[in-house]
Amino acid sequence: MNLFFCRVAASSNNRLTEKQGLISELHFGVFKMAHIREEYFMYGEERPRAQWILMHRKIEKLLEKMSATFTEPDEKPPLDIFINFHKKMGNLFDQLVKYDEGRTIAVSPELRERIAGQMMVSAYSQYLEGMKLQDLIKKKVQRQHDDFHLYNSAASGFLALLIVSFAVIMLRNITRPLSKLQKGTEIIAGGDLNYKTDIRTRDEIGQLSTAFDIMTESLKGITVSRDELNREVQFSQAVINSLPGLFYLFDEQGKFLRWNKNFEEDSGYSTEEIAHVSMLDLFGEPDKSFVEKAINQVFLTGEAVVEADLLSKNQTKTPFFFTGKRFMSEQKPCVVGMCIDISDRKHAEAALLKHSEDLKRSNEELQQFAYITSHDLQEPLRMITSYLQLIEKRYKGRLDKDADEFINFATDGAKRLQEMIVGILAYSRVETKGKPLEDVNCSEVLARAIINLQIAIEESRAFITTDSLPVVRGDAGQLVQLFQNLISNAIKFTRKDEIPVIHVSAKQIEEHAVSDTGAGFPGFISPIDLAPAEMKDKYLFNVKDNGIGIEAEYKDRIYNIFQRLHGREYPGVGIGLSLCRRIVERHGGRIWFESEIGKGTAFYFTIPIK
Repeated sequence: MNLFFCRVAASSNNRLTEKQGLISELHFGVFKMAHIREEYFMYGEERPRAQWILMHRKIEKLLEKMSATFTEPDEKPPLDIFINFHKKMGNLFDQLVKYDEGRTIAVSPELRERIAGQMMVSAYSQYLEGMKLQDLIKKKVQRQHDDFHLYNSAASGFLALLIVSFAVIMLRNITRPLSKLQKGTEIIAGGDLNYKTDIRTRDEIGQLSTAFDIMTESLKGITVSRDELNREVQFSQAVINSLPGLFYLFDEQGKFLRWNKNFEEDSGYSTEEIAHVSMLDLFGEPDKSFVEKAINQVFLTGEAVVEADLLSKNQTKTPFFFTGKRFMSEQKPCVVGMCIDISDRKHAEAALLKHSEDLKRSNEELQQFAYITSHDLQEPLRMITSYLQLIEKRYKGRLDKDADEFINFATDGAKRLQEMIVGILAYSRVETKGKPLEDVNCSEVLARAIINLQIAIEESRAFITTDSLPVVRGDAGQLVQLFQNLISNAIKFTRKDEIPVIHVSAKQIEEHAVSDTGAGFPGFISPIDLAPAEMKDKYLFNVKDNGIGIEAEYKDRIYNIFQRLHGREYPGVGIGLSLCRRIVERHGGRIWFESEIGKGTAFYFTIPIK
């Protein structure tokens, strides 16, 4: 009976040993993937990416083997959860590689960091499920060990009874062998599995001694010694210490149960000190209240993240991004998580904020400078213009031909300079002197613009038509200027032998393809580059003419201030479209054009409905 029990126990032990080996191999693979992943996050090179993919496939094969080995009902759930997280890790890594290779939109630092954080959380979850599986196998080994102790106790009682019986029958012949056998039983029951009874008689006592020695060898093969358990614990701690960032595990009272070496180094607390501090002790206000809310959220919903400054033992603050996930440890809810140092990101954000503030201040100074300069220049320019006009009136035709030409150049230059100064003044005032936005009837705005252009319309015999225009939130004065500039350009840039034909329309944009907004020309030189989401909830205005058209090479330059595309045959200083774009952008819209040489131009601009 003893031999049969030992063989069964040895077979069971072999299966458990195989499972322990597979779990150790799995832990090593996860540990190696973590290192490769971090190397790819830092450098984005081809070598760590290829290594990560190979290791991911190797673990997939290992998990297939484990699925065939871990068949007991209590072993399947943690293994299945581990497999799901492994698949999720592969999908996240593929997504990150696609972003880095530019096969989709360029990944922003925040999005890349979010993917990295999701991969890190999945890796921690994998590690936790692996630990669950490891703890489960350890408990089975321990139960088997306890069963053998129980068997030893029962066997000891049986042998004691047997010894008494033999002592009564054969007191003198078997007293010494039985005493030796009894002593061996006590030693073996005490845990010394190296003891040998060494009774070499050929009778029943010798056979019993041999059976005891066989049982002891079997017990040695299936019993997890204290040293082996310590080695397992040391290996687990080594894996935890190898994790990037700070690893932590604490209970509902905030008491730390596990942590890695990085946690000790960044917090400044020793191993003994960490065991006596809580999670909230590592933060000052107001971060402490934020962290407390995140901890409560973890226990309620299962996971949470928070950014806070870790307060070290020497009162140094370091910004970290903390992740937490609820985890059952010995039937008690705990929080397991990681945190990464985000000092570089915070420095970059501060530098960006400072740059933004400097840019805003610079823009304000430039606007003030433009206003002061243009305003102060107008008075002396008026005096120059007045004297030039006086000279032209008194002396034109009385001097030689060259003098008349010089006078014309001077008066024309002064007039253009005055127009430029007025344009600069208007351009600088779009933001600073604009009125608050209010409900404006665009049909009334267009009517005012047409009245202002009445002389130019009559001289050119322009034909202007319009559809019903909507009511928008805007600055009425600036919208008049917008329509006036666009219609004025349409009249100005028309061939001399043609009558300007201009049509103004507007419609509400629904969520559809941008190509549906075309003007009807067979070929556009500057198609709009807006996504449907950018066009939604906006009014699309269209000012279409039959003018000379605009060359494709000028599609990005025409909005530059003082940018002129034509010579002196067309009047102007090149500020009208610059002013139009500034007004449209102030109203939250975009402006663009579509054109074909010789057939006309259609200027589009959007204004939000709300």
